[in-house]
Amino acid sequence: MSRSPGAFTLVEILVVVSIIIILMAMLVPITASVIKDSRRKAAKASMNTMEMALERYYNDLGDYPPDNTPGSDGNEALTHHLTTRFKIGERYVGPFMTSPAAQTRDGDGDGFFEFYSPMGGKYEYRRLQGMGGLSIYLLIDPGEDRNLGGTINPASGFVPDGSGAEKDNMHKHGQR
Repeated sequence: MSRSPGAFTLVEILVVVSIIIILMAMLVPITASVIKDSRRKAAKASMNTMEMALERYYNDLGDYPPDNTPGSDGNEALTHHLTTRFKIGERYVGPFMTSPAAQTRDGDGDGFFEFYSPMGGKYEYRRLQGMGGLSIYLLIDPGEDRNLGGTINPASGFVPDGSGAEKDNMHKHGQR
């Protein structure tokens, strides 16, 4: 069988395809790692933004937002208090942060929006009382596995359940 001068043999095509597959196999883990790191950095930035909003709320209103309004979910209450404008006497305060649509959604269908992490999980927020009546808040991002891996105890804060799921959590807390 004669070969055309510009044609490739099947073996040559298979070698080129094999090289491309090997290169792609090497790039996929690197790309996945970069995406994972960028989500983690975005989550840290989001937590820092929320922390600053909580401090602005405290400066204007003298306490951290409650964790039980408008429903029993602390995240819903936090979202409501940080993204709403309030009238106090003759002055208005808030909103303390603007929230991109990708960061809030009504995850449980009850009509109240909640903050979600860039890693996909729902933030946990609780306002606790410290010693001497200090106001303390605890804000937790459940991490990549979207599993909190523990409970929030009003007396001691976050208590891991031993499952190991808490290892990728990110915490923020403040007290005054």
